[in-house]
Amino acid sequence: MQARNLFDRNPSFQTSDGRFKAPPFNQNQFGLTLGGPVMAPHYKGKDRTFFFVNYEGYRLRRGNTTLTSVPTPAMKRGDFSSHLGAALPGTDAAGQPVARNAIYDARTSRPVGNVFLRDPFPGNIIPANRIDPIARNVVNFPGLVPDPNIAGSRGANGNPLQNYFDGRTRSSNYDLFSTRVDHQFSAKDTFLARYSLTDSNAFAPNTFPGYGALDNQRQMASTVAYTHVFGPSTVNEFKFGYLRFAEYQAAENTIAERDVVKELGLRGFTFASTPGLKGAPNFSIGGFATIGDGDGPYRPRNNTFQFIDQLSFNRGRHFLKVGGEIRRNRMAITRANTLRGAFDFGNTNWTGLQGFGNTGNTFASFLLGLPRQKGRRVSGFFQDLRSTEYAGFIHDDWKVSPRLTLNLGLRYLLYSPRTKPPIVSQP
Repeated sequence: MQARNLFDRNPSFQTSDGRFKAPPFNQNQFGLTLGGPVMAPHYKGKDRTFFFVNYEGYRLRRGNTTLTSVPTPAMKRGDFSSHLGAALPGTDAAGQPVARNAIYDARTSRPVGNVFLRDPFPGNIIPANRIDPIARNVVNFPGLVPDPNIAGSRGANGNPLQNYFDGRTRSSNYDLFSTRVDHQFSAKDTFLARYSLTDSNAFAPNTFPGYGALDNQRQMASTVAYTHVFGPSTVNEFKFGYLRFAEYQAAENTIAERDVVKELGLRGFTFASTPGLKGAPNFSIGGFATIGDGDGPYRPRNNTFQFIDQLSFNRGRHFLKVGGEIRRNRMAITRANTLRGAFDFGNTNWTGLQGFGNTGNTFASFLLGLPRQKGRRVSGFFQDLRSTEYAGFIHDDWKVSPRLTLNLGLRYLLYSPRTKPPIVSQP
């Protein structure tokens, strides 16, 4: 059952008679299992070969309810005239009154005594020729900064609040398949093979259409075991195991190979046009929804190979296990954080007046191209590491008396440092 959030007023979840309804919620789980002896023409494996197969599927579709704040069309043009409020107590260093939410021009900054003085933009409107070209491209880029779609409200600083609602569906799916085969060659020799595969994918719509994220994962596990009985009290078991985990998290623009950085006219981001790394930069503007594709892509690919051999035997009151293990690890990770740039417009310092906290506007700072902080990453996107682990062990179940058994064991582990594979130069 999916209950409605009483605070949601999304037109997408409204009936024909004007009533609001719960966002869609659909979950399905299904599967099957099959097992038994292997029977085939000219082969009778009734008492020798057995199989087991299992499948499980999962599908989830859930309505997403996001309520956030976006700038108005007037703000995108640099018009903050509706923000302007009454005069604040006191005057500036030149003796002029200071209006609440006034936008000041950082280019006019000059020291007057022990403070800096600035001039406000006439009418609280930023002239078109002062709007940063990149900022203009961002607000005009399709879907990157959408217009409001609900009325919302207005804060004390004049900015709109909760004037954008998104109800796109998020999804999550997985398919799990596993199989096992057991075979008995003779009374002393048995074989086991097991394999499982899980594929999953998920879609998070995030804030705005076209700027969601996808997460695809694949997990594989396989085991092969061979057991040989040497005698009534001596058994040897050899196992080989393989594990693989691969994931690909990326934005819709990255998967579509859309070079938003280039389309916006941003320069200095050499790797942002690399296939598989493209997408939109990040713009964080205080009081508004974050713009862009976020970090990524993120792509780990881990492989583990494991070899284990164990000999079990009895010696009087002692049941002993002796063995060794070798584990080979390979970890390859693509982590492209801040590759396409991150720009933070988190405060009003650039467009406010010193000594007056109720002046300036974060979105005005964005339009003027005056971030509080910006960053980019120029290297270290990919890591490929290898390591080998060795272990030896001995375990003793010592039956001291009918009422007392001691479990004793010793294990030695040797970890080798992670290393990068050698680089082979091409002739």
